[in-house]
Amino acid sequence: MQKNYLMVFVKNLLPGTVKTRIAKDIGMDAALEVYKELLNYTAEVVDKIEDEKIDKGIYYNQYVELYDDWDSEKYQKHVQEGNTLGEKMLNAFTGAIERGYSKVVIIGSDTLEIEPEHIKQAYEALDKHDVVFGPAEDGGYYLLGLNNIFPALFEDKEYSHEHVLNEALDEVEKWGMSFHMLDKLHDVDTMEDLKRAGYEVIYEEDDDLGEAGGEEDFV
Repeated sequence: MQKNYLMVFVKNLLPGTVKTRIAKDIGMDAALEVYKELLNYTAEVVDKIEDEKIDKGIYYNQYVELYDDWDSEKYQKHVQEGNTLGEKMLNAFTGAIERGYSKVVIIGSDTLEIEPEHIKQAYEALDKHDVVFGPAEDGGYYLLGLNNIFPALFEDKEYSHEHVLNEALDEVEKWGMSFHMLDKLHDVDTMEDLKRAGYEVIYEEDDDLGEAGGEEDFV
């Protein structure tokens, strides 16, 4: 039986390292709570993917969490390998496909709009297409699906800007690959995104604001 793989890229829950654009407005601790909410939602969605043909893996950006929302009996756990987001995604896809998985899908943990159906549609589309994108409103993508290793999608690429998806589509066209687009969804990266999602924000003291560093989102 052919097996497919679902990879979820997540960040470890460390104040000052998650949702840094939001942290500049509401503080590091409140931004951490926002990201916890995003993680919880993502875990609920992924848990609903019940298909014996799909294995699931969680990829942490710094170290493996043994006791969190991701049950170690249900999920393979890894650390993202590479210096840039592109390298990390390429290494994750390469590892999965070299382990024999036929269709591999990766998602992040930045949207409150993704549903199990989006993920199921991605696997179905990979029966007929080389690449599947879940486009985000900010110009990136919240989901990427491949049935083969495609290094050009990741090499020498920068992320967290409005042309990420368009640059990926340029590579797809250049190499003559076929692709499928899922529904366009919103990521949660800014205060405007939070407001649109109806998230209630509790502001912190001024001393806690603006202390977070930079962040490379997915994607």
